Amino acid sequence: MKKSYSTHYMVAIIYSCISLIHDRRNGSWNRELLSGVSIVEILVAHLAVNVAIMVIAIAESVLIINFTMNFENHGNIFMEISIIVLIYLAGVFFGLLFSCKFDDYTMAIYVCMGISILQIFITGSIWWDRFC
Repeated sequence: MKKSYSTHYMVAIIYSCISLIHDRRNGSWNRELLSGVSIVEILVAHLAVNVAIMVIAIAESVLIINFTMNFENHGNIFMEISIIVLIYLAGVFFGLLFSCKFDDYTMAIYVCMGISILQIFITGSIWWDRFC
């Protein structure tokens, strides 16, 4: 059985997409812009929150998978964490892209999940050992 970190990708997409759509729908995006906050500052604040969530999620998954479930790590733990960080950041930026396109939660989640599942299958993130 292989380790798969595709759930980090999905969580990052969904959280970043939903949080920005929620800010736009309840009017806090407009209130922030009227108070003098720039769009770049809003996006950096959302990115900082996503990075804080990312640190907790990565620490939890690495501890559970490597130490509690006793999966073998055939390499450097730093490389494993670096790859997970890149996967998570790709999901965050992909979610930001979809939050710019859609104003509805349901449609954004459907499109995010459809494209993400397609990407996961094409890249081979969840292929099993016998199929590789």
